[in-house]
Amino acid sequence: TTMTAIFVSRSGIGTPQEGAPSFTLTPNPATGTVRCTIEEGAAGKGRLTLHDAAGKVVLRRKATLPGTHDIDISTLPAGVYFATLTTAQGSSTLRLMVE
Repeated sequence: TTMTAIFVSRSGIGTPQEGAPSFTLTPNPATGTVRCTIEEGAAGKGRLTLHDAAGKVVLRRKATLPGTHDIDISTLPAGVYFATLTTAQGSSTLRLMVE
């Protein structure tokens, strides 16, 4: 299953802002490894951050845009996580289920 990125701001969650990076996480739900694919149109460098449901950062990684990055999630407990891709153009967030 592929999920569409959302935009997270101080005022809440909504649709992506103009120019915000678009990315996918597959598979979702995932175990072991998840593939983050950053779509064409994004350029430069970014940062991928994974938060648990309580908001604690559990992973932080630099990302080259566009591109594909395999992320080891084998040490994470099962649950809901939020992956945020941040670039100079903005931020997008996806929900990730870890089994």
